[in-house]
Amino acid sequence: MKKFMKGCAITALIMIVLGIVMAAAAGTVRGSEVIAQVVERATGGKVHANLGLGMFKNGSWGIFVDDDDWDNDDWDDDDWDDDDWDYSGSGHHGEDASRSSLPGTGQSASESGSLNSSRDSGSAAGTGEFTPEQVRELDIEVGGCSFEILPSETGLFYLESQGAGNVRFYLEGDELHVESWNTKVVSGPWTESIQLYVPENCVCREINVELGAGELSLSNLEADEVSLEVGAGAIQAERLYARETDVSVGVGRLELYDMDTQILEGEVGMGELAVSGNIDRSGKLECSMGNLNIKLDGDEKDFNYRLEAEAGTIDLNGSRYSGFSRERRIDNGAAKDLEIECSVGNVSVQFTE
Repeated sequence: MKKFMKGCAITALIMIVLGIVMAAAAGTVRGSEVIAQVVERATGGKVHANLGLGMFKNGSWGIFVDDDDWDNDDWDDDDWDDDDWDYSGSGHHGEDASRSSLPGTGQSASESGSLNSSRDSGSAAGTGEFTPEQVRELDIEVGGCSFEILPSETGLFYLESQGAGNVRFYLEGDELHVESWNTKVVSGPWTESIQLYVPENCVCREINVELGAGELSLSNLEADEVSLEVGAGAIQAERLYARETDVSVGVGRLELYDMDTQILEGEVGMGELAVSGNIDRSGKLECSMGNLNIKLDGDEKDFNYRLEAEAGTIDLNGSRYSGFSRERRIDNGAAKDLEIECSVGNVSVQFTE
């Protein structure tokens, strides 16, 4: 999935850069250099741009992709092999596990086309339900569906699914996994719906959420470390409490409201990231070509700043910073720090006071 999204992002990036070339910025030496730097940073050095006023690589003007980094193996059909979801004859979670019921649906896995199994002998009576004491980490990897994390009325972790073709739900050590990918559907309305029920007041060591296409919503979760990653889909999170929060957006959208964290790290490719809430210690945010909107509790002077805008724009509480490779440091003698880097996109930072 990540390889596919990477290829789409590269294609879109090349088209955008071609448009930028038509702007006056490309007519200056510094403008050409900065745009080339943005392209290389956004693509991890796999795409290079020569926008004139000099010789580059093979001596010609244009955009170049390293062939060694994008060979046919990156698009191998094996990445989408249905055998990845085949559990038959696979040890203790083979035939018996394939008949385990999906809680709350009244359907067996074979009847619904889904799989809900435990790969840990510590599951609650083999029902696919787990106690808060059993689960210290939560790992979710889904795509092509509508996914919700809801409060559990039973005090246990359990899963429900409607129309989902391939679902994995298992405990590995103290890490609870939920995995489901629908590669046939890349846009809504989503025919697959999955609900994960989590006990209230449960505090995990780590929560990792990765969404491809689709939509995912969650609220009232607490963990030492939280990671939210969205490719082409949309994540909406509310009332998230963590010591460290890491958010990443490809071409999709991520909304994080009423956040309370000590450390926030965020990255936006060509999508949108909207964040509101409290940062106790520090924030580090990067925006390549998308939009980043932040609304923080407190006052502007509660933070020290390091701002860097290349071809993009940073709006700090009404003060705009833009221009090619312009860096600004603001020391308010505050206890908290905020770093923002903007390549081609737009960043807006506001405060509640």
